[in-house]
Amino acid sequence: MNNDILVDLDGRVATVSLNRPEKLNAVTPEHFRRLTAIMGELSADTQVRVAIITGVGRAFCAGGDVSILSRGGPAAGKPFDEAVDIIRNGSQNTVEAIRNARPIVIAAVNGVCAGGGLSLACAADLRYASDRATFTTAFARVAQPGDMGLGWNLSALIGTARARELMFLSPVIDAASAAQLGLVNATVAHNDLLDHVNVVAEQIATFAPLAIAAM
Repeated sequence: MNNDILVDLDGRVATVSLNRPEKLNAVTPEHFRRLTAIMGELSADTQVRVAIITGVGRAFCAGGDVSILSRGGPAAGKPFDEAVDIIRNGSQNTVEAIRNARPIVIAAVNGVCAGGGLSLACAADLRYASDRATFTTAFARVAQPGDMGLGWNLSALIGTARARELMFLSPVIDAASAAQLGLVNATVAHNDLLDHVNVVAEQIATFAPLAIAAM
């Protein structure tokens, strides 16, 4: 579990990598808790100006671990208070930690980005996608309403009508379509993605941090 999320600090830039490539970086409640803690730690480190979130392997994040969903979801069988905490505060806390982080957060979407993974990406300040990336809200396909602030963040990025279409129909769209919608800032050749994002991160890190934070 400790190696499922990797953190690399390089001067003013931190890279957080989801590291379950055999599971397409699907996340469990424990991973959400760890991500929340990591964002808190990076926010407390005044040397860190930018945090990059990405995935190892061919996925950014495929969303919630389907093995947990097949058992009724992470709250199945839990006492009521614990179930409410898992549903309301687990993954939602992670999204809020990303949105409220002191460092600027950039999602480097290297591949499959679905469901809760898309929620994580939409919570970031900036999103850059590999030309191999694909995106889907996915929730309608697994009989879930869509959590982690996705409806709100997606609407803010691409508009209400488009967001509803993506939520209701759950199409799989490619990186070029995501850029055309305004879901991502740009698409980049797959092998150049992290280099490109690191250039952006380093540029942001050179600017006055209080001014950037105020923005």
